[in-house]
Amino acid sequence: MGVLVVLPVTAQPQVTARIMRVFILLCVVVASLAWPNPQKEPYDPLYREPPQYYQDDPRYPVPAPKPEQYRPQPPKYQKYSAEEEDEDYDHVNTIPGEPGRDYPVFSIVPSTSFSCSDKLPGFYADGEANCQVWHYCKTDGLKESFLCPNGTIYNQENRVCEWWFNVSCDLDSLTVQARVNEDLYIVPSPRPEDEYTAGPSYSSEGRHQFQQPTQTYPDY
Repeated sequence: MGVLVVLPVTAQPQVTARIMRVFILLCVVVASLAWPNPQKEPYDPLYREPPQYYQDDPRYPVPAPKPEQYRPQPPKYQKYSAEEEDEDYDHVNTIPGEPGRDYPVFSIVPSTSFSCSDKLPGFYADGEANCQVWHYCKTDGLKESFLCPNGTIYNQENRVCEWWFNVSCDLDSLTVQARVNEDLYIVPSPRPEDEYTAGPSYSSEGRHQFQQPTQTYPDY
């Protein structure tokens, strides 16, 4: 014959809570046992993980500008008034003759065959440049070249640039005019001994021997 245990009414909620806790714990244990465990790979001491490469964000090239976006601007021409054009025309006409035919109009010193190796130091006109170019031959054989203003050419005789119609630039004239350089860098020859005045004589004591000037006094 069984024994019936009668619990008081106040003890029933506590028993129910304990039963629920035990039930939840059993469910957790059963679930953990039922979950498949992953199999670990065997450890290989020679295995090394491959290096990790980091790739930067892709940089997209900037599209080239379209040709029509950068059209060159047409050159701007400055308009001159009629008075300014007349002034320029009058300035050109102040030089008599035709440029390029009657007189040279070089803007820079042209290259010619002129050389100072066979010339005395001095100043020379360049016949190949129609005498608008002149050269300075140095004592070391080097040269410096210069250019006369348009409308003028170099005059070797006066060593200046003059109007083209006042200077002869032919070969014979240049040869004669080049002789003016002969008076440059000339060392004068010594004077003969008889032309020098005798200096004062000295005694053995190193004093000057000179005659004392005599003075006369008027009679009173």
